[in-house]
Amino acid sequence: MTEGIEHVILEHLKAIRIDTGDIKRSLNTLTMRVSSLETSIAGLRRNIADIHADNAILHKRIDEIDRRVDRIEHRPELT
Repeated sequence: MTEGIEHVILEHLKAIRIDTGDIKRSLNTLTMRVSSLETSIAGLRRNIADIHADNAILHKRIDEIDRRVDRIEHRPELT
């Protein structure tokens, strides 16, 4: 009688061990995927920051050109 119970318990423990291994593998996979996503998002944030910085530089240069053109247009000897 106890041998039958022990056998059933061992079978359940083996099944639990297999399930636990599957869960660990799934968790490792998910961890790697989340890490990859975080790295990708960090790269996108850097790209966005670079674009904003480039736009600020372009706006500054355009403003400078506008000021120079205005100065040229308002010179009395050119009108």
